[in-house]
Amino acid sequence: MDKTTVAERAQAYFEKSGACAYSMVKALKEDYPQLAEINELMLEGFGGGFAGSGRICGVYSAATAVLSHLYMKEMTSENRVALYTMLNECYSKIELGYVGRSCKEICGCNFFVKADVDRYYDTVFETVCSKIVHDATDVIKKYI
Repeated sequence: MDKTTVAERAQAYFEKSGACAYSMVKALKEDYPQLAEINELMLEGFGGGFAGSGRICGVYSAATAVLSHLYMKEMTSENRVALYTMLNECYSKIELGYVGRSCKEICGCNFFVKADVDRYYDTVFETVCSKIVHDATDVIKKYI
């Protein structure tokens, strides 16, 4: 039996695919059947902070997708306020130890500049992004 944690599997999927939100949801679905309806491929466009633009990091997109799926069963103001409150608490926990919530802040790269992309794959990919995928997955699972 595989003894890896869901966070370790998310990190391994990320290291193979380079897709943070996809990797996190793929790993979480393995442990939590209530997430089976989420199509992790739909999250691919969030990589690099929304299609490489450096905006909001995909780990926050994954958190939003998972928690929205679990907790928004009916569209009401009360449910929306409760979800937003939970999401912001989750985001704050993910952000601990990292700088900001955007890919540009977290990894210091502009994915449209070749030198930044080279630096990303040389150092940032393993030292920052792989770690935040692991840590964020650990945070999200506490809300499931």
